[in-house]
Amino acid sequence: MRSPFPGMDPYLEDPIGWPGVHHLLLSSIHELLASAVGPSYVVRVEERVYVTDPSSDPGYAVLVPHVIEPLLEPEIHDRTIEIRDARSHAVVAAIDLLSPANKVANSRGRLAMLKKRTLLRRAHAHWLEIDLLRAGERDPGMCQAL
Repeated sequence: MRSPFPGMDPYLEDPIGWPGVHHLLLSSIHELLASAVGPSYVVRVEERVYVTDPSSDPGYAVLVPHVIEPLLEPEIHDRTIEIRDARSHAVVAAIDLLSPANKVANSRGRLAMLKKRTLLRRAHAHWLEIDLLRAGERDPGMCQAL
């Protein structure tokens, strides 16, 4: 049976299932890159951590935190891939698989992602964003259809 939603997968974009999709995709990308770039470069999964709350973060609505013990403001762990020079340890490239929270205007997740992008650009590192989500903010200058 054909999808009732041409061009999108509503299960992929569901905030509850997204962390699992995000983890598996980054793990697969890491495995493929690590074997391809060989001893000159090191591929690592990095993490952006930020604190959020429902009253001041518009991105909070798309997140479903898993609370084990009550926190006043939950931490969000957002992972990316970095490729570093094996000798100097300088970041030469980064791959960011955008999450729903990265695409909500003025959210803490988006601001953290934009800050990381700016820092890497200033360091003349390559930056690749993978956006599999149809909803949310897009930077007009950053979008290129394949």
